[in-house]
Amino acid sequence: MKIILKALIILVFFAGMPEAAEINKENWINHPEIIKVRNLYNEIESAIKSKSYKAESQNCELYGGSFVILGTIYRDKNSKVRKYVLEGGSGDSAGEAWYYYDEHGVPRFSFLQRRAANGTELEKRIYFDEKGRHIYTDTKLKGPGWPGGFSDSMPEPLEDFANLCKG
Repeated sequence: MKIILKALIILVFFAGMPEAAEINKENWINHPEIIKVRNLYNEIESAIKSKSYKAESQNCELYGGSFVILGTIYRDKNSKVRKYVLEGGSGDSAGEAWYYYDEHGVPRFSFLQRRAANGTELEKRIYFDEKGRHIYTDTKLKGPGWPGGFSDSMPEPLEDFANLCKG
């Protein structure tokens, strides 16, 4: 009887607990799920700064030299990709994409920037949970916009990096 009573007390206790608030425009900066991603970001950037991760880069000219792209992969001591950076541009636009991964290779954060000759400036922060599912995007756009750009997520960075110069 005591076991059943304890189980009921635990069930009532947890049933009364509020679920984590949905991530939205008002709470995203301080939401616990976003803070987890931000902590992972800081951990990765610290490791890069301290040279704990191995970097590998390649520079490519595509479409007869009208488009240039630089890709850099950062790997941890277990050879897992923790950050993938793409920087590219042509005569009328340029941009960068930073993709961050946890220790299991799961995409957790993307930061994208794009600038165009027509005055467009685009900045996106895209957050993913521990399973790689999208949880929130913060977008800042100035100007009329510009089609195209980098992918919001890069689930296979090694494959993309291997094919970077193939256009």
